Amino acid sequence: TTLAASLLNTINGDTTGVVNASSVITLTGAAADLNSAYVAGAAQISGLGNETLILTDTTLAASLLNTLNGYTTGVVNAASVNTITGNVADVTAVYTAGSAQISGLGNEAVTVSGSITVAQANVIDAATTGVVTATISDTDPAILATLTGTGNAYTISISGTTIDAAVLNSLNANTSGVINASGILTITGSAENVRAAYAAGATQISGLGNETVILS
Repeated sequence: TTLAASLLNTINGDTTGVVNASSVITLTGAAADLNSAYVAGAAQISGLGNETLILTDTTLAASLLNTLNGYTTGVVNAASVNTITGNVADVTAVYTAGSAQISGLGNEAVTVSGSITVAQANVIDAATTGVVTATISDTDPAILATLTGTGNAYTISISGTTIDAAVLNSLNANTSGVINASGILTITGSAENVRAAYAAGATQISGLGNETVILS
């Protein structure tokens, strides 16, 4: 039997007795409604715990998705979700659950709260073709150079005082976010690469304008 979670919750509100939902094979609906059905507990709604869940949300908090996954041994179908939000631990848990637990993911945008490392960003980038929006905590250019993917919206700050323009341009190509290069005192590299770094403008690479340039 397939049942809308909102209807199950309504029936639960109609009686102080127990609603036996053991015949339900699939529950559908918004994550909030699905969560309410489980939060009610077996004293109100019994027989749940192994059903498939089909979500209708387009934007969903990773923490809630993980909570729903914990309620059932069935598959949580999240194919409707276009955007996942949350901290890095919750977002990573969503993807490491695997399609046997949470299916339908792989092309959604992800917005991560707080700061994340390059390694954590790469794990999320590998899990979805959508845009990953996050602030990167690593500042070493050598570590930042290992960022994978292009088109993500990373906010990046660079440590150190000297940087090769080619590295700076490569970092810029990896993100649509702003790179803070205000600590840079010297830029080195070919004239073409140096010019490209400046031509990017402050909306892409900020903090430049008073540094020494050493052309190679």
